[in-house]
Amino acid sequence: MTINHADIHFNENGTPYAKQFDDLYFSDAKGLGETEHVFLKNNQILERWECWQEQNFVIAETGFGTGLNFLVTLLHFDLFQQKSPDSPLRLHFLSIEKFPINVADLTQALSFYPQLKQYSEELLRQYPLLVSGCHRLSFLEGAVTLDLWFGDVQQVLPQIEVPKAGLVDAWYLDGFAPSKNPEMWNDFLFQHMALLAKDQCSFSTFTAAGFVRRGLIAAGFDAKKCPGHGRKRDMLAGIFTSAQAKTVRVPYFKRAPATDTTTPSIAIIGGGLAAANCAYALSKRGIKANIFCKDNELAQGASGNIQGGFYPQLNADAGNASQIHATAFTYASRMYRELLRSGANFTHQWCGTLQVAFNDKVTQRYQKLVHNKTWPESLIRWVDSQDASNLANVPLPYPGLFIEQGGWLHLPELIAALVMQSKADVKVNHQLVSTELKGDTWQLNWQDGTHSEADIIIYAIGSDSPNLDPLKPLPFRLVRGQVENLNSENELAELTTVLCHKGYMTPSL
Repeated sequence: MTINHADIHFNENGTPYAKQFDDLYFSDAKGLGETEHVFLKNNQILERWECWQEQNFVIAETGFGTGLNFLVTLLHFDLFQQKSPDSPLRLHFLSIEKFPINVADLTQALSFYPQLKQYSEELLRQYPLLVSGCHRLSFLEGAVTLDLWFGDVQQVLPQIEVPKAGLVDAWYLDGFAPSKNPEMWNDFLFQHMALLAKDQCSFSTFTAAGFVRRGLIAAGFDAKKCPGHGRKRDMLAGIFTSAQAKTVRVPYFKRAPATDTTTPSIAIIGGGLAAANCAYALSKRGIKANIFCKDNELAQGASGNIQGGFYPQLNADAGNASQIHATAFTYASRMYRELLRSGANFTHQWCGTLQVAFNDKVTQRYQKLVHNKTWPESLIRWVDSQDASNLANVPLPYPGLFIEQGGWLHLPELIAALVMQSKADVKVNHQLVSTELKGDTWQLNWQDGTHSEADIIIYAIGSDSPNLDPLKPLPFRLVRGQVENLNSENELAELTTVLCHKGYMTPSL
């Protein structure tokens, strides 16, 4: 799906105004108070956090807009954490936006609220490129996760997993007024709100339109009129109370809890980039993992490349593979930059990646990608041979595609940084022979005859995957790779970007 930026201007008071919907994003100078009244107060967010028994509290929102609702919620969650530093509660915020605001306009809009500056700056630093799909952002050292979906609500909602007990604890039903945005406010939305809702899930919305109230009641919400904010007399709020059987929508692998323990023991098998990233991600959730590596040190396989090219594989059509590459690349780009800001150190160059169109067939394929406008220019753009030569700092007779956020990374150093940040225990010279499930616990049997136990096993072993019995049924296709290190001489010594097609060449280290 092609995503377009919101077309907005700012009125005389500095308030952003959406031309597509002929409506303001928030009330002049009153947006913060409006958010606190409509969404936090009428969902009883602060009171529920105080006595919440589950590990995660999930808020879902229609219409991210300027991010004001999220930022105000983030502010109050930060204050809650300061007040209750021992609370294990995590906030998961999902928001959907069909017309994302560009960074320049978003910066101007959020400057309206200097009291949110520290949170706004973090949002702006992580704000994703204009790529459809889900973008995961992290705040307050991993205690808050924002899943920001770029796309139409009717296409996004059916993609979200629905566990048996539901997913959402509170709905922020926002977006422009029903009279301005009738495509969103309909029974499809209300029914999917109910589908995703947990028992006793709350909702609130600034509107008091009769058809909205009737639609929410029909979907299973106890929708009632409440006092509105400011000059607005009424709004709607309520609780999901329907006892009717709910449809369960799970991914193809039907995820299920692997253990009942609150802090599971996790064994990561492998010693490369995948293993290090798993350990780092788990640490952000307060879980310390054990890494078991068959070699005498980490990064001895494909992840031993000291200059790994960093770029996505994109096609002219946004198929599943390209969509995964695009969102995974932008996520990794944000995460690795944040890792550097946190004090970690690894050699790298954000020098961009140039995909060279070295023959007519490749040129036609690349031009189709540009013509289809599947991907934003901020992610990938066409350059002629002169521009390509300027970017590479070497003479090139070919045009191509340039990925500005690409570059190269020193993989062993990156792995070391991720593992150090995760505080994972690393055990080398551990070759896994077999695993055996004993009750709810896995026994891992090592080549030297010793054993270990874990609640969960994560396999991150790359080309060794087909050699383990649990993974043999999977349809692996091994692809041989080769890396050569050459002395940079003559013109190649001046190379300033990564050149690639089926392989890649990096600038000198």
